[in-house]
Amino acid sequence: MQYNRVEICGVNTSKLKVLKEKEKTELLRRMHSGDKSARDELINGNLRLVLSVVGAENLPPPLRIVAEARLNNFEMPLSELAEEIGIGRSAANYRLRKLCEMAEDIRTEMPD
Repeated sequence: MQYNRVEICGVNTSKLKVLKEKEKTELLRRMHSGDKSARDELINGNLRLVLSVVGAENLPPPLRIVAEARLNNFEMPLSELAEEIGIGRSAANYRLRKLCEMAEDIRTEMPD
């Protein structure tokens, strides 16, 4: 994995990994096998892509709030993250999945 220095939402995201296609495939495989750390890596890699292309200011407020919270606390467990922003764990999970779907849409539209 490579690291880049990028400022998103006022946060230096240089510690967030930029996923290569091979790594993304492996993380998806591990995630479907129940590996929660693979899921977190996938979410963090996707957040960076979504925010760099779309821009946080263009996200709907519920997605922007959870994205910014995840960027500021990328190692925090989902339950703690949800508690910090005042929503349920399932709502936080749903919003993070929506951001991942946005990232996948962006990836499919990007030229190789």
